[in-house]
Amino acid sequence: MPKGTIRSAAHRQILAWLRQGPSTVSEIAEHFEMRMPHASLACRQLRASGLVVRDESGGLRNAPMYLSQSGLDRIRENAVAKLRQHAHRLDRKSVACVLQADASDVLIGYVEPLRSPLIFIPASNELNPDPSTGNEGGVWVLLEEEESEWYDLDDFSLAIPRTASQGTTLQDFGQRPNIVALARGRVFEYTASARLVDGQVFSLQEPSPRVPLHRLNHSDLALGEVLGSDRPYFPPPGLLGHLPAALDRALVLEALGGGAVQITDRFANRRRRLPITVMDAWLGLRHPRMSSEKRSAMAAELKDQLTNDPQTVATVLGRELLLDFGNVVWVEAEWGAEVVDIYGMSPRGVEALLLDVFSSSGLPVCVDWPFPEDASETAHLQHHPSCRVWLVRRGENLVDGEERPVLRPTSKLSVIHVQLARRTLLPLQLKTGRTPPASETTPQDVPADATALLQHHDAGKNVRTETVPEGAAGRRLLKAHALYPDGDEEQANRWEGEDPLAAWIASEPQHRPARFLRIHQRLPHGWVDLISVEDTPLSLMALAVEKASDSWRHRAFQRLRHEVEHSPTCVVDFLAGLQHPSSAMWYATCLLTMLDPRQVDHREPLAEALEVWRTSPQCKISVLTHLFTHIDGRSQDGQVWVERLVAVASEQSRGDVLRTWADAVETVRSGTPWMPEQQRRCMEVFPESWWGCYASEWLLTQLASVSGRAWLRDHPVGWLAQLYTPAGLPSGVPGFPVAQGEPRLTSDQLIGVKMLGDGRGVAPLDELYEALYAAEHDLPPPSLDGHPHAAWLVRPVPTWPPFDASVLDVGDSRIGALLFAVQFAWRARG
Repeated sequence: MPKGTIRSAAHRQILAWLRQGPSTVSEIAEHFEMRMPHASLACRQLRASGLVVRDESGGLRNAPMYLSQSGLDRIRENAVAKLRQHAHRLDRKSVACVLQADASDVLIGYVEPLRSPLIFIPASNELNPDPSTGNEGGVWVLLEEEESEWYDLDDFSLAIPRTASQGTTLQDFGQRPNIVALARGRVFEYTASARLVDGQVFSLQEPSPRVPLHRLNHSDLALGEVLGSDRPYFPPPGLLGHLPAALDRALVLEALGGGAVQITDRFANRRRRLPITVMDAWLGLRHPRMSSEKRSAMAAELKDQLTNDPQTVATVLGRELLLDFGNVVWVEAEWGAEVVDIYGMSPRGVEALLLDVFSSSGLPVCVDWPFPEDASETAHLQHHPSCRVWLVRRGENLVDGEERPVLRPTSKLSVIHVQLARRTLLPLQLKTGRTPPASETTPQDVPADATALLQHHDAGKNVRTETVPEGAAGRRLLKAHALYPDGDEEQANRWEGEDPLAAWIASEPQHRPARFLRIHQRLPHGWVDLISVEDTPLSLMALAVEKASDSWRHRAFQRLRHEVEHSPTCVVDFLAGLQHPSSAMWYATCLLTMLDPRQVDHREPLAEALEVWRTSPQCKISVLTHLFTHIDGRSQDGQVWVERLVAVASEQSRGDVLRTWADAVETVRSGTPWMPEQQRRCMEVFPESWWGCYASEWLLTQLASVSGRAWLRDHPVGWLAQLYTPAGLPSGVPGFPVAQGEPRLTSDQLIGVKMLGDGRGVAPLDELYEALYAAEHDLPPPSLDGHPHAAWLVRPVPTWPPFDASVLDVGDSRIGALLFAVQFAWRARG
């Protein structure tokens, strides 16, 4: 036997058992069906070897035993030893191997990353007693969710884990894998007659034909799917759950709430209608010692008052009803499959409601219990036969008793554990359990983000959209968009807990700043723009910038520069934000776009912000543009900042805007020619204002080569606006400004445009050619698709017709702005 293995099966099983938590000797004996003397001897031997420790603080009797660090190391040593023993069995055709099987405990090694922790190990032919039946015998094993350890098969040292997206290498074409992962699990279910054998190799695939797993099928309602697989889990009635996350509870209720009474506070609705029969249970809780005859008479009187004239209810009784139930309209009605919102109700009020539901409705009940009271107070309700699921959120407020599935939280979004036994945790991806009616399943589109929504309402334009998700989330989103822009604050408040985006869209404008304070951390990217920059609290500006559009960020940086000039103390708050790991980079970005490097008192905060920013640079164009707006990279201070940012750029990947800027800086400083490939890279990633001064030269260079013409064909550029920006305006690479020059292009130089063929970049070049050709041949300016008046840009301003502000409302906005501004400046000069 290879060195490192644990020879005793009892020792192996006990150590594996204690990995999941402490146990007493009697619990171990009972679980493994061992005689007490044998279990005691095995535990004593493990303690003597230091693999197990016993907590005797409460006495020797039933003292719990724990696995020591030496015990954990010994388990790992045994696993590696088993891998050494069976490594020769693994090749590219054998995806996995059973390294050790001790009753229900299984150790496997596998070559490729697993999709799901629930795997099927088929029995070999000699182990399948009746292969002629067509049912493939085998064993379902549920692996533990702790991270597997990967080992190098050359020296059996720990290796870097293989990932599902890892590319193919030369090693992948060999027969023998270079690394193998070890994972532990427990037998989940046997199919037909099968057993596991040490050294058995197998491929990870579903049995054929596909057979159901009995442990996954207990009802007609699917709670979700086993993580990484398409195997649904149909839980039995009587589920208990400790789920602190509102999303998890909402998904569980949606999946299991069909045909049931759902008791929840997730909609935060204080207005409710309840059957008057609840009064019988409420009075029973309020007066437990009152005789049944007297209580019945009191209930009859109270019911009559509540349904006919609530004002006649005694003051004390009315106050207690208000405290326990809130504002309720009491009706003569029976319970139906519905959602009952208990927001604002007291524990006694909810208990009375549940007692009445359980006793009179005959319907299954799903409970989302919001209170932290002791579990014993609701034990009789949790175990009621009509209770389909009982969820708690504050503490593990669940009653011990008969073994039944328990839902536990995980750190993953919409993924929970179903605890089927002490050591059996089934990871489940929650799904919506209700199939919407046909009218709800028809795909509908809504604006994809705040910018699209604003454009849709401002001008009714065709905007970027996305398909509405199915189910309740989709219906909320559609209703929220229907409420925009006026909003409905009451509805938005009801949605805020479970659907922050719907609540944000449905907010009334005057209440949106306050809501932003509450939900900014949960608001998806692209939706900040529904609040104006001016209404955004300054303390949250950095966090808003993180999730905003480029245009919103630009306005935010302008406001921050204004704030620094008039309220310089805000710099202190932003510097403090650099200490928050999750948002430090955005505080650094704001500082780099609001502080002036020319001011002596701003230099230290800028340097501090740069050190944070360089770890993950954001808004690079805005930062570069701002820092070099007022300083020249050739000056002493400018050279310092150029070198700092070039150092940051060296850490970025090729093609990144910061890296491209650094390469451009080197070209400008050295005076070397711009190579065609570098020109194309700059035109791709730089704002057009950065290279407008080179536009004429670069356009002709690209037209002169095959690769350049291919690039021009596929990359649309607003050439007319780029070339005919007024001469003298600053342009060039940030830090090294160059004045915009007069374009000296002719239609003959651009004749190559006519040979480009079809592509997204051809139309702007065609328009440039047509405008120049018409001007050179004294033809009327053609009406162009980009902007009907764009052809005037290539002609002297005195020949232009008068343009007023209406020129801004048609076609390319940049062309319209140029026509209006250039003519306005010419008129102003007289």
